[in-house]
Amino acid sequence: MKFKKLTTIALGAALSTTSYLASATVLTFQNGYNPGDYAGTQDTEIRSGTPTANYGANTNLSIDLSNGGSVSQALFRFDNIFGGALIPMGSAIGTATLGLQIHSPGNDLRIGRMLSAWDEGTVTWNSFFGGGLSGVLGPLSTLTGLDSGSVTDEVTVYNINVTAELQAWANGAANYGWGLVPTGTDGVDFHASEHPNDGHVRPLLTVSFKAPPPPPPPQDVTMPEPSTLALMSLGLLGSFGFMRRKAR
Repeated sequence: MKFKKLTTIALGAALSTTSYLASATVLTFQNGYNPGDYAGTQDTEIRSGTPTANYGANTNLSIDLSNGGSVSQALFRFDNIFGGALIPMGSAIGTATLGLQIHSPGNDLRIGRMLSAWDEGTVTWNSFFGGGLSGVLGPLSTLTGLDSGSVTDEVTVYNINVTAELQAWANGAANYGWGLVPTGTDGVDFHASEHPNDGHVRPLLTVSFKAPPPPPPPQDVTMPEPSTLALMSLGLLGSFGFMRRKAR
């Protein structure tokens, strides 16, 4: 009976793993317009020309090498997306996409994972040693096709592959979001999470993932009945007595 019970447990664990592999969950995070909606998006821009100013309340964000004669860079982050009923830690991330609606198209941009903490309500150009995002970004990738010939102003949602960052965060790395930096003087503007509800799209993060498989059920170790233990004790005592007599 023990063998059959253990076989059943192993089969149950295998079926559970198969079900896990066959399932995936897709969640989208975007600041809503109603009480109780997701509200964990942080986004802002920083400018070299006004190095101590905070722009966390802006409804549009600019990334430009010449924004009124200064450099402007942008930051995005989605807080409170891991744990609980959201994305479990240790999940396998299938795909993750950061969607930003372009308000004004322009030159290519560069994006990288932030390596330093920040808060949209207080961050400034000088927050990062007075040099903007230089030195606080991980490896950069280029975002192309942002010029006016490739997108429709005020309509296009530009989708950015951020799967690698989401997987790193699911594995335990700190989620500091992303930084976007310009490559030219024809800047790109995006609608921010503070944008009013007028038909435009606030930043959104869409994640496909598989939660870690559940742990196998505990092994059912059946303890012998008391009567069985008594018989086993008598048997051991008998064997011990026989060995003593034989030794004499």
